Amino acid sequence: MQVSFSGFEDTAERARFFGDVDMEVQDARVLADEIVYDKSSRVVEARGNVVLSFQGAVLSGTRLEYRTVDDTGTIENVVGYLEQDEAILRAQRIERIGPRRLRVHHGVFTTCTQPTPYWSFRISRGTFDLGQYAYLRGVGFRAGRVPLFYTPYLIWPIKTDRASGLLFPEFHSSDKLGQTLSLPVYWAFADSADVTFLIDYHSRVGPALGADLVWLPTWNGHARGAAYWINDQVRRETRYRLDWEQRQDLPHEIRLTADIEEISDFDYTIDYETDLERAAIPQTRSTIDLTRHWSWYSLSLRAARYEQFFVSQTAFEPRLDSQVVNQQLPELELRGRSQRLGRSPIYFSFQSSVAGFQKKRLALPEGFIGRADEDDLVVEADDGWFRVDFAPQFQLPIVRTASLDMQLEAGWRGTWYSARDTDPTSSQQIVSESLMRSLWNAGLSIAGPRLQRIYQTPKWQFSPKLKHVIEPFVSYSWRPESDIDATEVIVSDEIDNIPGELSDLFYGIRQRLFVLRPAASDKPMNLATARESSFDALEEAAAQARQRELASADEPALEDAIEISESLNPTEILSFELSQRHSFVRPLSTLYDPSGSVAGERDYSPLTARLRFHPTHQNSVDVSYVFDAANGKLTESSVSTMMMFPRGAFFRGSWFKRNPANPALLNASSFLRSTWGVAAGRRFRFEASIDYDIEAGQLDHQAYQLTYNTQCCSFRLGYDQRDFVDNSRQEWLLVISLQGIGEVLDLKKSE
Repeated sequence: MQVSFSGFEDTAERARFFGDVDMEVQDARVLADEIVYDKSSRVVEARGNVVLSFQGAVLSGTRLEYRTVDDTGTIENVVGYLEQDEAILRAQRIERIGPRRLRVHHGVFTTCTQPTPYWSFRISRGTFDLGQYAYLRGVGFRAGRVPLFYTPYLIWPIKTDRASGLLFPEFHSSDKLGQTLSLPVYWAFADSADVTFLIDYHSRVGPALGADLVWLPTWNGHARGAAYWINDQVRRETRYRLDWEQRQDLPHEIRLTADIEEISDFDYTIDYETDLERAAIPQTRSTIDLTRHWSWYSLSLRAARYEQFFVSQTAFEPRLDSQVVNQQLPELELRGRSQRLGRSPIYFSFQSSVAGFQKKRLALPEGFIGRADEDDLVVEADDGWFRVDFAPQFQLPIVRTASLDMQLEAGWRGTWYSARDTDPTSSQQIVSESLMRSLWNAGLSIAGPRLQRIYQTPKWQFSPKLKHVIEPFVSYSWRPESDIDATEVIVSDEIDNIPGELSDLFYGIRQRLFVLRPAASDKPMNLATARESSFDALEEAAAQARQRELASADEPALEDAIEISESLNPTEILSFELSQRHSFVRPLSTLYDPSGSVAGERDYSPLTARLRFHPTHQNSVDVSYVFDAANGKLTESSVSTMMMFPRGAFFRGSWFKRNPANPALLNASSFLRSTWGVAAGRRFRFEASIDYDIEAGQLDHQAYQLTYNTQCCSFRLGYDQRDFVDNSRQEWLLVISLQGIGEVLDLKKSE
């Protein structure tokens, strides 16, 4: 025992220390205004500004009685700090009954530092195993001074590591489910896996069970599964949802990707799904992919299942009309990247695949009246077929220089189908008759001659160099007409959806601006905040170059005088492209007279102009226009931008306007979409998302969210409203999260 003090009194029975006393007792330390040590019982009594500290806790009070024999004691009128849980503990009396064990009487437990904490547990008695669990009795949960919840007993984890046990109850509210009480139970059953069980009760539909599994199969793999089961008392049936997501690196450099969804019935998403975007699209998508990359090749084994429900609006409510299930039976795909064939100048690449497909369509019986669910649907068509595809491609670079690129391409695609579609307008006309499609293709692409110039900008903070490139380009694509009727091909993906005869010339001109920028920087420089403008630097650099030329021909050029760091990379920050397509075999635009009737066809497409400005990876602007030269009309305009600001503020927006050449065939439209957020310090944050139909003068979607963060809790208030076809939804949201606890209140009102 070591003691430091200002004053000392000693007798045969006891020793009294006073004046900023600091005493070390085995694994504990005691600070006090006065300490009395009983020599026979070896008990320390401390008074006035008492502090008891040991591993995991610091306790301060008015009086301490401490037994040095077994390192136990009692401190009164306590304010304590639990280091591992970063929590504050106030109590009338706390006993240290073990090296890391406390017994608390009439206490308050919180992570808030305010005199009246935003949230707290009021406990009549409890035992705290520091770094493990707190066993609490007579527990009342309060928000400020308002009591919200009471339980006679609660086990609470007070450790930074995972801790199995009963989590804090959650409360929810929605129009479909009613008032919900959720009791989550956390079980860390392995070092690499844990599961949270949900025991829920919904006032409108009845009891429910759920589970959320997180699993790390290996150090470079991650899997998550979720299941939810409801015993729906309204519909008197069992309803469920299953989800599984996994990303996993397997032996032999194989990558597994899996996303699996399953729901019990069509109405599940409409009735229970609180995510509005997910609720508006009643479908499930499940995919499994095994891929291996090596050398120039990749091999993939895939399977997919898409289930979609189609709804019609009756006089009373939306009604399930039909259901389509598309399955891609395991598809085997082998790809080869472009590689040089020996010492020849020819490069070779290919795609090949073998796949099976199944399509089932279910619909209501003819003349069906009333509400429908999956049991009322009958099979209208159930077809299966196979496809084998092989597509080699050859490239021959003719010219590769700094000012000109020219490349010749040629290839073939052969696709065999075990069935064909005799009537693409009907799903019942797929017949088991094989079909072979053969498609040849060839092309020539030319980029250049390029006009380019490099500018030195030594005093421009954004970049020491600029490069301006003017590049004309032209490419020709040729494909003869197929020997089969293209409408007989069953379209499943992009391999099947290939047009017929092609003889097109694509041409245009582009201007590009490159700068030298750091690959990564802790303090990125924005173009708008650079101290010297590029134009000022250009003029000064040109003047300096002329002076050096006059002074001495032996002076190094300006390009050589500027030292460029190896960390600087050329980056394109600005481009402008004007392009058009011309066809020798098909019309690409239609000419209309003032009445809207077809007056002729043209073999050239509308002109497309596109401007891209990306000064940094966090800021960009894209502008595009489509001009119908045949009708002399600007038919499409769009602007999109992304901007990031200091302190987490951001803006993303897009505007699109369509003004068709013939409004009788295609309606004019104009949309504005924006998402933005602002922050006031670290406490307040406001985010908004708006989709506005300018042509119709209405909001299709609006969402607002306000977040307020304090030292120990956060509040999130939100509103989301979407107008979907036959399924308009809106939602109000209030979520309260507490530090060290998580979400304790999740109120959602959906309708």
